[in-house]
Amino acid sequence: MNMKKYEPYFTKEYMMGPNCVRLLDEMNKAYPDAIKGRVLDMGCGCGITSLYLGQDTGAEQIFAMDLWIPASENFKRIRAWKMEDKIIPIHGDATQMPYADEYFDTIVSLDAYHYFGREKGFFQKNILPLMKKGGRALMAVPGIRKEWEGEVPALMQEWAGDEWDYFHSCAWWKDLLQTGYENEITVEVWESRCHDKAWQEWFQSGHEYALSDKACLDKGLDKLTNFVMIAITRK
Repeated sequence: MNMKKYEPYFTKEYMMGPNCVRLLDEMNKAYPDAIKGRVLDMGCGCGITSLYLGQDTGAEQIFAMDLWIPASENFKRIRAWKMEDKIIPIHGDATQMPYADEYFDTIVSLDAYHYFGREKGFFQKNILPLMKKGGRALMAVPGIRKEWEGEVPALMQEWAGDEWDYFHSCAWWKDLLQTGYENEITVEVWESRCHDKAWQEWFQSGHEYALSDKACLDKGLDKLTNFVMIAITRK
């Protein structure tokens, strides 16, 4: 896949954090046949992940859902891309989704699930019913390399503020999602290989939040953090 065609969107007008298109591309390469049919892009932001899904995967219909970005704003972008027959913009909350059971072949979520999905059983209650049998959920969340022992590092608290407990390790996420639900799903996790590149492209976007993020990563935060990649298969 030619990532260069997406570079015009790696700007402060489209990006809301580390490059989600880069993270999605890593997911797509790891599971090249997983993204297909009817797809939910859960937490799509300004829609560039949905554009990637429409152009470079087997997705036939994409529901681009976000809580923070109005659907009408995303629809303007979707029309400009001439993708209105394939991408459906939705303004919605992941805790109250309006979709039918077993509606989606694939669910993707990039840099969003950690905001709402950290409670035990949340996935099984709110997300799993929407997936077809044999379907996959592919998610990437910002995380840490290992769980803190004792005091949370001051640099982490400086960067994340009250949200420092949104960030967890690969082992923590696998335990949260799979333990007790082994008969329903299989869960695979790994540390993203494109972590550094995704951050660099965010820094280069010119967004004001990217500048403060860079200051903390330059102090050594990059040695503590990662992106946790999660692939869940419904049995």
